[in-house]
Amino acid sequence: MYEDSFKEHVGGDIYMIQMKAPYPSDFDAVVDQNHEEINKDILPKLVENNLDLSRYDAVFIGYPIWATKAPQAIFSFLSEYDLSGKHARTVSLGIMTLFLLFRHALLRLLFGTEEASVMSDMYALTAIENIGAYLPRAVQDGTDLEAREHVAFANTLSGVVMTVSACTSEHSMEHAMSAYHHELPHGAGLIMISQAYFTHFIEKHTCDERFVRMAQALGKQDAKEPMDFITALGDLQEVCGVSDLKMSDYGISPDEFLTLAQNARTTMGGLFACDRVPLSDEECAAIFEKSYR
Repeated sequence: MYEDSFKEHVGGDIYMIQMKAPYPSDFDAVVDQNHEEINKDILPKLVENNLDLSRYDAVFIGYPIWATKAPQAIFSFLSEYDLSGKHARTVSLGIMTLFLLFRHALLRLLFGTEEASVMSDMYALTAIENIGAYLPRAVQDGTDLEAREHVAFANTLSGVVMTVSACTSEHSMEHAMSAYHHELPHGAGLIMISQAYFTHFIEKHTCDERFVRMAQALGKQDAKEPMDFITALGDLQEVCGVSDLKMSDYGISPDEFLTLAQNARTTMGGLFACDRVPLSDEECAAIFEKSYR
């Protein structure tokens, strides 16, 4: 899907980097294997193809972000092919990854009172402010170095926020989505369910003041109501070109919603304890349903 869009803009040919031994279908097994490959610097064997790089002056290598870095299969490719003299660029699913890190900052501000601190709130709000102000600019013009610097700063702050805290159940819910549908980037899944997820907690009036603060940090200075945050979030997604992401495009169907909810709790149930109010499996399924397109 992303490779087709990339080809439409820059042209060229598409070659798939495929492993001889595909990852297992079980999510936990995939996670374990991926971590083992990274920790032991294992380079998986790739399927042979007829790729002749001598035909090309420029090579773009695209991949998702796994465990904060490229999949090991990418390093297998780089070890097998000589890119000397080529204009070589890596292309990660950057906008999705940035929204993922942005979400870490958002979720940190939604934690219960016992997890909140002046320092963590400062980091999270500063990250949100920088994303709101500079991410649209960076997306629209990749040569805007000032915008990219501020986005990188927000990226770093979001990482710090995550190390001193954790995430909420939205993180668990999306991991269930991409566990069953491997082509779905984690950041894209978070975008898909974000508005329905946050609206659920707004309707519970769990932390109205914090939602107003986040709306203001995103640039909506006149925010007075919690739902102003949903408006600001939707505007950000729209201007960054990710508002049209659809669950159905990745093969997700409504009959999976309760299964996904139960998987989220079974595999990453600890994050549900970080929610301001308890979230049932049925409520998770309802959030999936409201997000579905």
